[in-house]
Amino acid sequence: HKSVMYDLASEKVKTSPYIQYSHELRFSDLITTLGEPPFFIKPDNLAGAEGSMKLSNEADFQLWKEYYSKYYSGSIIQ
Repeated sequence: HKSVMYDLASEKVKTSPYIQYSHELRFSDLITTLGEPPFFIKPDNLAGAEGSMKLSNEADFQLWKEYYSKYYSGSIIQ
């Protein structure tokens, strides 16, 4: 998983912070934890770009939640 890699790497080098996606997550949580958008959401356990999306605003986040979260619920947001 990417999250495990980031956690291990962060012991040695500076890594980008991330949030594990959950259905309860709100766009305001992203801003509080990660700062201002854009954000990038990606599956935690897949290689490549399938299921990834740039989140420029709350509408993008809601779109991803509505249409993609059922397929890629194990995702991280940076």
